[in-house]
Amino acid sequence: MKDEALSPVGERMETLPIAQPSDDIRAKTEQIIAKLIEMKHTNQQTGQLLLDWLRTEFDVQEPGKQLENAITLGLQAFVNEGRKKRPRTAKKLTPAALKALQEDYSEQIGPLQQSKTEALMLERKGNDLVNKEIMNDLAKREIFAYCNPMELILLLAQSLKID
Repeated sequence: MKDEALSPVGERMETLPIAQPSDDIRAKTEQIIAKLIEMKHTNQQTGQLLLDWLRTEFDVQEPGKQLENAITLGLQAFVNEGRKKRPRTAKKLTPAALKALQEDYSEQIGPLQQSKTEALMLERKGNDLVNKEIMNDLAKREIFAYCNPMELILLLAQSLKID
């Protein structure tokens, strides 16, 4: 008797064994994950240092969502948001302070944006490795010839242990 489970639409479907990655794919995937974790940690530290700098140099005590996600801001939006979040009682920014704000944006946010792009590329590479392994495993069993696209998506989610 075949193992059966309910699909999200309530139909019965056969459960299939989860594809096991090859040693090569596992090693490559583990390297990608380790690099992504390292990048995330570094980016969080850099973001916190930027907020600390804004707090100490520009008296930005409540940075708000925009400055907390400064990586999504362009230079002018970053400067405007920094000005906006300063206390109303604070003196107007001097040209030197404004220049420092702009320079820090270039020094800190640029590398963060590059890191984000690199992380997206690594995630895509890891995703491609996993998908290739799963599809190879399914092809070996000639399973996907009998599955509709929704079943393939469910099989993929099941193999990645996604609920």
